[in-house]
Amino acid sequence: NLGSDKNALRNTRKEILKARRELERDLAASRRQISRSVRRRVSGSDLVTKKRTDEPVSNEERVKILQMVESGLINVGEAELLMAAIEGNDLDISES
Repeated sequence: NLGSDKNALRNTRKEILKARRELERDLAASRRQISRSVRRRVSGSDLVTKKRTDEPVSNEERVKILQMVESGLINVGEAELLMAAIEGNDLDISES
């Protein structure tokens, strides 16, 4: 029956959209959690973490971040987030 097929398709689309919204909400929560985790882990360091808008990460800051990765304090993805945060940029963590 064509009518029931259309209804089934509509219901499937609704379920897909609902699942997508839930995934996007979970992803946003995960991003916030990662951001908080990185801030907590580096709060004791002497990195300058105030937000800048047009300054790249300095070599000194980059070395300190890489040392944190080497020591296991943060992972590579968190290092990328930290460098982006220092520069005042948003980083899409779905790529990390």
